[in-house]
Amino acid sequence: MLQKAVDKARIEIANAEESLTSMDTNDWATIEKGWNGFVGAAGRVYSKLQQGAKADEASRAWFEEAVRTRSADPLLSYLWTARNVVEHTIEEVSGLNPGYAREVEPITSDRAALEASMADETRPWIPLGLIEVQWPHPQLLPLRDRQRVVPVPNDI
Repeated sequence: MLQKAVDKARIEIANAEESLTSMDTNDWATIEKGWNGFVGAAGRVYSKLQQGAKADEASRAWFEEAVRTRSADPLLSYLWTARNVVEHTIEEVSGLNPGYAREVEPITSDRAALEASMADETRPWIPLGLIEVQWPHPQLLPLRDRQRVVPVPNDI
């Protein structure tokens, strides 16, 4: 493996880390830009190593195994497909889930927890309802790359 390729791959890893760090915000546009930057930089790690692996047979064999691992692993496959979608299509790889607030029927454990939390209350009280809230949040989307659909991995 050419050392220059390893050095370039390390730069892309640093770029990927920087993109992830930039996503620590509530601004959707910044999160989306950070995610797209992350998948791009992660893909370039492979590209740099591929070029460096051309130098000798052992490196080529190692890189071919890395590509097989990327294809077999659901998370790595999803990231590679996301990179392809970002680079070569106009499809979205992430979306903003708008969230919701709804009234739900409390289950037994909810009632018990409420009663326990109100145990020291001296004034009369009665529960009026239980509201479930899901705040708006980013979400990854299933990806379409050519004729296949790559689902969001369960591990994320």
